[in-house]
Amino acid sequence: MPITLILSETSPQEWSGKLVAEDGEALFTQTSSDDYLKSKRNVESSFQEDDFKQRRIIGGKHGFIQAVYEAYGTHARLTIRPEDIWFSVLSQLNLYLNTHPQARYHLFVQHPRQAIPPFYQTEDDGDMAICMEGALATHITDPELRAWAVPSFSTTTGTDRAVASALLLGNIKRYFQGHVLSECDIHSVTLLGERKDWGDLLSKLDKIETWDEQLKSFAISLRPILRRFITSFDGNTSEVSYFWKCCLRENCSSGSHILAGWITAFCFWDVDGKRTQQVNSREEGLIRFDGVVYLPLVIHSIPAAFGTFPVSFIDQDCNICRTMILAGLVGFEALHNSNNLRRRWDRLQPISGWWMYEEEVPIRSTPSVAKTPTAEPVAATMASVSPTATTKRLIPS
Repeated sequence: MPITLILSETSPQEWSGKLVAEDGEALFTQTSSDDYLKSKRNVESSFQEDDFKQRRIIGGKHGFIQAVYEAYGTHARLTIRPEDIWFSVLSQLNLYLNTHPQARYHLFVQHPRQAIPPFYQTEDDGDMAICMEGALATHITDPELRAWAVPSFSTTTGTDRAVASALLLGNIKRYFQGHVLSECDIHSVTLLGERKDWGDLLSKLDKIETWDEQLKSFAISLRPILRRFITSFDGNTSEVSYFWKCCLRENCSSGSHILAGWITAFCFWDVDGKRTQQVNSREEGLIRFDGVVYLPLVIHSIPAAFGTFPVSFIDQDCNICRTMILAGLVGFEALHNSNNLRRRWDRLQPISGWWMYEEEVPIRSTPSVAKTPTAEPVAATMASVSPTATTKRLIPS
């Protein structure tokens, strides 16, 4: 069962930070204004309009880092799922594999070519997951590797399965944006799921270590962190409390906004697949666990944790328009404590999700579905095996 660790005797503060998204369009804009400006309309999304009536959702470039960052700066409660950590890892793998062909050679099909069966729209949350996993299968033929990439924790949803596939297929070309926070700390941390989920997450690092030396270094830097996520289920010992207090620190040095703490392990590479810009630090100020040193980073060198890739959308009238999938850790949510008579929105949690949006310029109209062209290495195709009443077809751009 989930575990909650109280890190401070001071009462948590109600979060009253950035503007809450009023609807899906506002959330899309907050997550990526660049992609929103390119869009003509939203075709599909994991977010429904009812989500915004009772929930306080805020878009952002990296939902996990953003939730930790805001909880630290406002002395709020923090809730984390295994998926939040895994998506942070997958987004980093995306950056490295897309810029190091030699590392991805034995993992991805080099020139995928496959006819795409129809995509049948349903109201089920798992429908897009089936499509995304079908797309992933055109680029990763090894079913064991696909099963490794797509999470199956006790907390995993259909949206999570879709996001995991998309994070391996998309392009990440955005940076996290942070503002200066007041010096504070996190009131408490809740780890959702079972202890076994977090153990399974740690085991996933075994495969990463076998691919090449840089990926091995990345996995090694994550191991001390994930081990301590697991030992957190033993209770709030002094060692566990110290670990969580070392999660994040920030300061301004020589005009640069600096992020420190073990959270920098999830920012191993920048958007160009190069090591993120590290900052020289005095030895006594370094964060170190199990011999691994976590160096401070310039905050604006931290990449986003969502990706985009193109598909072509064919409606019931056989009109084809160019669409994009955007998916990943797209923000965080402020939650209230249901035990209080007065709602206090003092708990922050990362959120994952996706959008399919039509771009401004349509491709063409056709009376029939075209044959599948050759896909780009990072452009995904989509497939479904679940027939229902209403038909929407997707073919790769």
